[in-house]
Amino acid sequence: MSMGAHRQDKVEIELPEDLLEGGDAAKFDVFISEVVTRDGETLTPPRGGVTVIVGGNNAGKSTFLRDVWTKLSRPINSVYRPRLIDKVSLVREGEQADFFQWCNEHWVWSGLKSRPGFVTNESHARVTISDIRKFCDQGATLNNVSSVASLLVQRGDLHKRLDVVAPADQRDELHGPPSHPLHRLQDDPELLKIVKSLSERVFRQKLTLERIGRKTQLRVGETSVPPPTVDAITPEYVAALSKLDPLEAQGDGMKSLLGLLLPLVTASCRIMLIDEPEAFLHPPQAKIAGTVLGELAADRGIQIFIATHDRNFLVGLLEAEAPVAVVRLDRSGDGTAVHQLDHQLVRELWDEPVLKYSSVLDGLFHRAVVLAESDGDCRFYAASLDAAPALDFSPGDIQFTPVGGKDGFARVLKALRSVSVPTVVVADLDLLNNEGRTRFFVEMLGGDWEEFRDDYRSATQQFRSPRTSKSRSQVLELVKRVLEQDPEKRYDKETEGIVQAAIKAERSPWQDLKDYGTRAFKGGTAVGAAGRLLHKLEGLGAVLVREGELERLAPDVQSRKGPDWIVEALQRQSYLGDLAQQHIALVIRAIRQQW
Repeated sequence: MSMGAHRQDKVEIELPEDLLEGGDAAKFDVFISEVVTRDGETLTPPRGGVTVIVGGNNAGKSTFLRDVWTKLSRPINSVYRPRLIDKVSLVREGEQADFFQWCNEHWVWSGLKSRPGFVTNESHARVTISDIRKFCDQGATLNNVSSVASLLVQRGDLHKRLDVVAPADQRDELHGPPSHPLHRLQDDPELLKIVKSLSERVFRQKLTLERIGRKTQLRVGETSVPPPTVDAITPEYVAALSKLDPLEAQGDGMKSLLGLLLPLVTASCRIMLIDEPEAFLHPPQAKIAGTVLGELAADRGIQIFIATHDRNFLVGLLEAEAPVAVVRLDRSGDGTAVHQLDHQLVRELWDEPVLKYSSVLDGLFHRAVVLAESDGDCRFYAASLDAAPALDFSPGDIQFTPVGGKDGFARVLKALRSVSVPTVVVADLDLLNNEGRTRFFVEMLGGDWEEFRDDYRSATQQFRSPRTSKSRSQVLELVKRVLEQDPEKRYDKETEGIVQAAIKAERSPWQDLKDYGTRAFKGGTAVGAAGRLLHKLEGLGAVLVREGELERLAPDVQSRKGPDWIVEALQRQSYLGDLAQQHIALVIRAIRQQW
């Protein structure tokens, strides 16, 4: 290139004012309205919120993000064929002048004659006036943003995150446009303040931006010498600064997260794709990281897609109050099924205290979930599964989740099955003691009540007839129950009153189901109907305790109920007994049927 040509290249071209005329940056936005998968599933990611991609190892979480990026950034006629995603639909709000005004407010115009345009953080990439016009010519509904992708979409993969925290070369000229997130921290004290605050919040570490020398970088800590003005750098300050460790010398957790947050805080992208943001983070840090990203999404109206396998990160997201949708990938053979849990249902689940403080979210990362009424039930069933012989899967693949009683089954089951998590319900036999509830339960599991009604009524007819008097054996059983609760206690007036109250109380005919299990069904018609009823329920994924209630599976345990029962049952290894193993065999069969 001749000297004359070089000088011409340095000539600055101003952004034409007529492109900005009448524009309002606040009116511009772009977001993904729909993602259609290769198998025809339509996903609706929340605007100004987070879509979380979950699934087992090798399910395709990273592939999903890569496919979305490909659909957004490559020309429509690109030869690359995404594996999971068939179509991405976007909506653009605002006119062309609004977009130009938005770019002018959020990005830096570089008017070099050779290629004038807006400069992004992507290695001096420039988006020209022609690129923006091409994007706007597509209309309000579009399928691709390839010409302006570097302005609107940002990827946060692991390797790029680690590179971001490395020292960056200073700009050739003081007024040169920023080409690195660190340059933007140099230009904007408020952005630097935000990054420092985030570091203290997550890692409890202060940061200092090194502005002198050939490179700029972040260092950990603060200098003991107050920073001087730029034209009065002292040897003392240089020495104090050099004693601070560079950020790039810190652990991968700190580098990874700050490498993710730096571009997000310093850029103005509208869509963000992040793969495993929790990488290298301890659980408490992963939770805070989730909260921070959720807050950024809500505060800035950014649409974020995140692939993760970390429950703590997901909990942090939910605590940020941002809209959070969950997309679960389930790989089987060469195919991958994709299912979404809508952000409104996610919020309903999270706002339910019994579920919020349970392990229900862990179910999103397991091959199957078993729902039980209480935590003690889950512990006993998990121990029974660990002891089961000849399993063709790992017991760790199964998540046991308490729902806080029979009324909690519906909400959790609806959520997990909506994203196709194989889910089995285990409950005591007295679930049958109300036809309305049993019908609701059957329909909740996806069954047709008409196929269950006749067997249900035939099996339970005897319990729906009121009992007018008690036999001596029934009275003996009632007294025994009272006295067994504390057999060493003296028989005093208080105990006598409790015994008399128990005898006088009207015994429900349904109590026989809990006391005697399937043995309570009398007569050939009732026994046959009960057998068919239980078998059909198991086919839907509901296993009722055929002994009546959980405690009957461990007859050697002296404690009757509650925490004492589960402690004694585990200590005695009652889960190894025949009754417990017969029951867990039914649960295993129901799990396999779900697969």
